[in-house]
Amino acid sequence: MTLVVDRPLGAARRADFGPMARIHLDSAYMHPMSLGARRALDRYAEYRMGGAANSPHDDATVRESVQRMFATLIGASPSEIAFVPSTMAGENAVLSALGLSGGKGRVVTDALHFTGSLYLYERLAENGLDVEVLPARDGRVDLADLEAALKTPTDLVAVSLVSNYNGFRHDLDAVCDLAHRQGALVYADIIQAAGATPFDVKTSGVDFCACATYKWLMGDFGVGFLYARADRLDRLDPTAFGYRQVSEMIAQPEADPPVLWRARPDAIGAFGMGTTADGAVAQLHHSLDHILTVGVEALARHRTSLLAPLRERLIGLGARILTPDDPATPILAFAPPRLAEASARLAAAGVFASVYEDRVRVAPTLFNDADDIDALVAALWG
Repeated sequence: MTLVVDRPLGAARRADFGPMARIHLDSAYMHPMSLGARRALDRYAEYRMGGAANSPHDDATVRESVQRMFATLIGASPSEIAFVPSTMAGENAVLSALGLSGGKGRVVTDALHFTGSLYLYERLAENGLDVEVLPARDGRVDLADLEAALKTPTDLVAVSLVSNYNGFRHDLDAVCDLAHRQGALVYADIIQAAGATPFDVKTSGVDFCACATYKWLMGDFGVGFLYARADRLDRLDPTAFGYRQVSEMIAQPEADPPVLWRARPDAIGAFGMGTTADGAVAQLHHSLDHILTVGVEALARHRTSLLAPLRERLIGLGARILTPDDPATPILAFAPPRLAEASARLAAAGVFASVYEDRVRVAPTLFNDADDIDALVAALWG
């Protein structure tokens, strides 16, 4: 099922989703599952229960189709895409294949990278990896700080394209240009960018990026994507192996060894291992079709039409804005005057936004509209 494109974004799109108990205003946390994705999951479940006659399903064909759709979404070749269980699994796989997990080499990252990634680099630093964490200044990471850090020979620059903390969006083209001029590679966590803001791997020049699919890709937990630029594959020395990396197995039972293997020359050959969460992949077959049909540009414009006026209203109401002014980011983080009351007030009003000790985060999606924004403001200031 494909989205009916003649319906405008906003409240009209709620028909694509089931009834929600709350006004959902933070899809940067987790995007609600659409009815179409639910039906795709139901068909997959029927297939797994032995009902293939009524629900024909071919796991390999669906995986290949989803791989192609995601590649199209980010401007990659399908051969540059591998399935991974999560964003963190992808980042760890890149570090291992570059020989950085053993404590040798140097990585530059920043304070707005994903919290789990910062923990990863802290642990690797304990094992000897040279790690420099650039500071955040006024909610952003300064390219001048990166340029200074790269004066020391560096193997990898690791960033979140869009920060989950405050929505800061790196100028990834500039990051890659700086890094590559100094001989460093670039990894980007794109979980808050893919499907939310226009992003092209070829234009940016990024070497590796990864994301899970339960946020802006409208998928589920347990499956994600890892992009590896084709002309960087020869710089990798993978340390984890499995049958997905093999293009051909030739049995020769009476010989030694009893099986000959032919490795794939693509991203799956470097990073594929075992089984994937095929139920989640089946959902993505529907959800990625949704996103490609509507277009990321249209989704981003709709979100900006909600966040830009909200930003101005919040400033007028005395909130402290934590997100740098950037219409391309899908996230707005702010601290209202009565932050300690925010969680209870939102819950009482039936509005879902993520509330942390220092901020509230909102990230509207295709079914949100101005009435939802009004409900948020009324809950916090009413």
